[in-house]
Amino acid sequence: MAPRPEPPVPQHLQTTDKKRKACFTCCKHNRFDDLPALKPPKAGELGDELDRYLSTDVEATDDVLGWWYGRKKDFPTLYRMGLDYLTIPATSTDVERVFSRGRFLLPYVRNRLSADTTRALMCLRQWSLMGLIQDEDVMTVAKLPEIEVSD
Repeated sequence: MAPRPEPPVPQHLQTTDKKRKACFTCCKHNRFDDLPALKPPKAGELGDELDRYLSTDVEATDDVLGWWYGRKKDFPTLYRMGLDYLTIPATSTDVERVFSRGRFLLPYVRNRLSADTTRALMCLRQWSLMGLIQDEDVMTVAKLPEIEVSD
């Protein structure tokens, strides 16, 4: 029996050496490095900000996030820290939902997928649900032969 021919790869999924080099060049620089909100505070800046915050009078408020938002110009670093801590979900429902989805993806008989592959499959699922990628493209790529990747 003759081997089945490989399906053609859609034009927009084909990569050339030029595209790979361009992607590698753009990936060397992390776009998040330039965001001012993510830069570490200067030496002494956080201490001064914390001292100013601690010297203010206590105010009663029902909207803590709104209070921090109103003072983000006075305490920019503490504002970001407050958002990080105050927006942590009080429940683990989202985490449990992810684990449940993971059990569908990694049943007991399919437990040899690597962490990277599992992460990629979960990401593809979400992108597909959001309409960011077409299911047909995913199926086409899934049928391509495996490529050995060395670290």
